[in-house]
Amino acid sequence: MIKIPLQKSGAYILMRIFFIIVFLVAAVSDINAQERRISGTLKDIKGEPIPGATVSLKGTSKWVVTDSLGMFSTTVTGDDPKLVFSFIGFAVKEVSVNGRTVIHEVLREDISQLDGVVVVGYGTQKKLTVTGAVSSVESKELKQTSAPNFSAALAGRLSGLSSLQVSGQPGYDQVNLYLRGVGTMNDASPLILIDGVPRSNISSLDINEVASVTVLKDASATAVFGVRGANGVLIITTKRGTSSGPPEVNASVTYSQQEVFNRRPHIDSWDYAGLENQAYINDNWSQELRDDQLPYPKFMIDKYKQGGDFFYPNRDGFKEAIKDFAPQVRSNVSLSGGNDKAKYFVNMGHLFQGGLLKTEDPGVLGYDPSLKLNRFNTRANFDYKISKYLKGWLNLSTVIEKVNSPNSQYLQRYDNTVLMGDIFSKINEQKPMYPGPYVPEGSVDALGRELPTYPYPMAVIQQSYLGSLAYVINRYGYAKETRMNLESTAGLELDLSFLTKGLSTKFMISYDTYPMTTTYSALSSVTWRATAVPAKNETQTSYFAQIDPALDWPSLMVARNASSYYKMNMQYAINYARTFGRHDVGGMVTLVRDNWVNNSNSPDLPYNVLGLAGRATYAYDSRYLAEVNVGYNGSEQFAPANRFGFFPAVSGAWIVSNEKFMEALRPTISNLKIRGSYGLSGNDKMGGQRFLYLDQTVLGGIPADGNPYGFPSLGNGQVLNQIGLGNPAISWEVAKKQNYGLEVGILGDLNFSIDYFRENRTKILISRSTVPMLQGYPLSGLPKVNLGEMQNYGMELEASYRKKLSKDLQLSLRGLFSFSRNKVIKSDEPKRLDGSYYQYRMQGFSLYQNWGYQINWEDRGGYFHDADDIINYKNEKGEAIAYATGSPRPGDFKYKDLNGDGIIDQKDLAPIGYSPIPEINYSTNVSIGYKGFDLTVLFQGIANASAMYYSGMLETTGQFTPLHMQAWTKEREASGAPFVYPALSSLGGSVSVTGNDFFIQNRTYCRIKNAELSYTFQQFLMKRKDVKTMRLAISANNLFTWDKLKVNSIDPENAPGQQNSNGLGFPLVRTYSAALSITL
Repeated sequence: MIKIPLQKSGAYILMRIFFIIVFLVAAVSDINAQERRISGTLKDIKGEPIPGATVSLKGTSKWVVTDSLGMFSTTVTGDDPKLVFSFIGFAVKEVSVNGRTVIHEVLREDISQLDGVVVVGYGTQKKLTVTGAVSSVESKELKQTSAPNFSAALAGRLSGLSSLQVSGQPGYDQVNLYLRGVGTMNDASPLILIDGVPRSNISSLDINEVASVTVLKDASATAVFGVRGANGVLIITTKRGTSSGPPEVNASVTYSQQEVFNRRPHIDSWDYAGLENQAYINDNWSQELRDDQLPYPKFMIDKYKQGGDFFYPNRDGFKEAIKDFAPQVRSNVSLSGGNDKAKYFVNMGHLFQGGLLKTEDPGVLGYDPSLKLNRFNTRANFDYKISKYLKGWLNLSTVIEKVNSPNSQYLQRYDNTVLMGDIFSKINEQKPMYPGPYVPEGSVDALGRELPTYPYPMAVIQQSYLGSLAYVINRYGYAKETRMNLESTAGLELDLSFLTKGLSTKFMISYDTYPMTTTYSALSSVTWRATAVPAKNETQTSYFAQIDPALDWPSLMVARNASSYYKMNMQYAINYARTFGRHDVGGMVTLVRDNWVNNSNSPDLPYNVLGLAGRATYAYDSRYLAEVNVGYNGSEQFAPANRFGFFPAVSGAWIVSNEKFMEALRPTISNLKIRGSYGLSGNDKMGGQRFLYLDQTVLGGIPADGNPYGFPSLGNGQVLNQIGLGNPAISWEVAKKQNYGLEVGILGDLNFSIDYFRENRTKILISRSTVPMLQGYPLSGLPKVNLGEMQNYGMELEASYRKKLSKDLQLSLRGLFSFSRNKVIKSDEPKRLDGSYYQYRMQGFSLYQNWGYQINWEDRGGYFHDADDIINYKNEKGEAIAYATGSPRPGDFKYKDLNGDGIIDQKDLAPIGYSPIPEINYSTNVSIGYKGFDLTVLFQGIANASAMYYSGMLETTGQFTPLHMQAWTKEREASGAPFVYPALSSLGGSVSVTGNDFFIQNRTYCRIKNAELSYTFQQFLMKRKDVKTMRLAISANNLFTWDKLKVNSIDPENAPGQQNSNGLGFPLVRTYSAALSITL
């Protein structure tokens, strides 16, 4: 039996609390002695029965559900009872009994429930009247994934949104989000709102509490956010209670098993030693070497093959450090309901995610260094109708995360994600010939002294960085991080229709606090380590060299630090919406104030942002739509004269399908809309620096010019130093956006939309690079300036098909495709050295464009074949080519001399491949329903993305892979056998192991991101009437991947070069899940 600490107790507590809540709610009901029985049927407009629909007696907690034929039977009380009929996707219907005993009703589809209403900036709009570029996804689709990170669950779900996960580490599984690619050299992440409030941490959100996610992409949708809207906006709306039907309880449990799906292939130690020898021979290619001169003579290789000797092992570092599987358990329970006066939604969830690192017994170590995450989520959303005209709401949310991991501070890492990168780099470095991981019992050192094995055996280390993988994971102590997100929002909305119809006003205030404590526990000394020295021939003896004293097991030292920050947001809005005949008019004015502190332990002053947003909409006869959006924002980050900016946007749409000349085609073309927009939005993300318009002066330190004596002393050796100059003209980035879209609906089943967008981003904040040092002031001390400029353009395509093929069979297809390409126009980049083939590395190219040498594949396959080939290699001018980066060997690459100077050097570098940020994102979601069965598969992928893998992944100082088994050798050259890798090297690299178009890897991939098979039991199939539905499901995340990488131990999604990723961190995981959910 697998024992999982904490998750059972967490789920048990949640269930107990919620059963108490359910009991209290159910206890409040109306009692009336007079009861009458009512029966009937419920069908849709096509006459098909609706099974599983709820029939409730208004004002009471009494309810029943329809059976497979849509029939129901219930009792009513009171003088004028009313029945409420409701079902997902249909409009709620309320009818009076009026003395009847048999009632037959018909429900119509509710477009607003399906996809007719979308969330926009500071409000909602009917999808039919939206003139901007907006996409959304509902909770039902998001809940199909078992990903612990909410951001990762968005992959492939929203048009234009790129979600790339860079780590699978529990508690640190970061995801990079981009909307329509990248349009800035600074922070390109979108603005994130949760229930209308700016909140950046969405990774720990519980999927079960989310109702929908919407992305706003063009200027007409983002202009109201002013200086925050240039990178797009992602709006998350959480669930709320309903006023129809009885209280509803939803409970679910999902058990998953995680595994690393890009496992490194193992090479046997004798083959690996042979590759080491081959690399040594290649580096000494001009001389003949004896067997005893090789790193691994035949004696050692034979010993590796024989096995059974500790000093000649065949180790698999990946298997030693990584488990085959690790558990993940998610439990959740929610309660929702309400009446005409009050509505409520309460949710509690618990997630336990076990780590995949193998660790030693905590009972022996005295501490637990394992990787694991425990997360507790609670949310309570309340709505209350105070009077006929006044209503209020209160949203409360709490997230508590406890993350346990090996100690990173001991290695002066202070960042657990960096430690994981170190650990997995060590896995790549650990060779199968290295003895270890621990000293066997009864071992002695070179002097015959027995090495201690109590309370735990000594670790065997190698003379390399980190020494021993097992030691780093287990013997440096542990780190425990406790994070809390405490978020609260309260608001009032006043209906002013008593003054004029359609007028209302709203006030909202939120206060969030984020405390965090970190405990580092480390051993008081580094000890209990030894090195193993294997014999290289028959005359030598293998032995241990004890390099650390075998003292008593060291004591445990504990250090703790704490930090916290808060955010406050206030909004006051006036809204107007009214219809005059064929004219629909609307307006909104919102005043927004934000105040926050990033760290309570920092001397920084609070951040303050003040903004005014406005919107005016007009529609004539549901055919011609016009909209104006404006944002007027100010930030104290800028000088008083530049603090406020104005960001207008205009948009319009023509609903062609509503024209009279389209009436004949309306049964076929259900929707045809053309829309367009143009406007401005801004970006004020400047990193962690404050008040860049002021000179930066500090007490102590070294001034920017490096002269510590250039400023007056304040006494006691204190010196006032200027470390940077300010720029009073500094301002925000400005994005000029245009968007043109077409929406088409055919037969009501097939819908697609296409958008073309173009953006020009100016006034991008950058550091100067072209100011000469003759000015007497270093570049690092010069002020940042708004000189950067970029372009970004592309298109998006979204198509969906939904059809009920028969009474029991439904089919749903949804495909997304987006393309975005950027180009740096200005970056204050200095020209390269005279004679460089490319004068610039940024300007004129995509941001983060990869650079390297172009291999001359046309010249004998791109390799040097022998010494004569090296001597006779010439450029197009017939001149001999020399390498400035080192001496080429047979088997090394031939590079193109692009500038024709006869030297291969930095002047010959060229753009190769693409940027690490993909230009193309696509997905296809297929869903098939048959009776109670549902099968859903999400395919997701990227294209036009590259990454350079020569550093730490494929180079010969890292772990050899099967690809290296096919490297160039003299023997392969002579026999004509194929080779797919340059000559190996033992010197930490060669002229081949550098950025070039061999090591640039195509990251194009298509992945089964999620697959789920489920069966839903309706109430009429079960004996218990208190259970509405029960659902069983099995699913898998990251099930299978098709890619073009040369090495299958690399994940194309987690690539070096993109933000917060070097490709060497904790790998992504595949999960297999089984879930049970019940609705009461």
